[in-house]
Amino acid sequence: MNHRWFAHPGRRADQSDWHGLVDHLKAVANDCMKLAEQALPGNSILREQAQICGYWHDLGKFRQGFQDYLKGLSVHAKKENCLLDFCFQFWSMPMVRTPGDMNPH
Repeated sequence: MNHRWFAHPGRRADQSDWHGLVDHLKAVANDCMKLAEQALPGNSILREQAQICGYWHDLGKFRQGFQDYLKGLSVHAKKENCLLDFCFQFWSMPMVRTPGDMNPH
């Protein structure tokens, strides 16, 4: 069985303009690496961690329920089990933040 996984729907019924999920994850991972390099130039650890977050941010969209939601076949599966919260929790970890970003408590 050949599956086509989507990140975002397009307007065409034949899905020819829909954004493929793998392409989307690669693009976001690349953008995250660029942002990390801008934030802390030369910090390869941050760049790699940002790349991982980019790849992981929409893994929940591989669920068939979410794919059905995009196609209008389900109204209940919008974003269950998405990993976006993981990325926010990851970014709040001290090792990926600069001292100027941290608020003293």
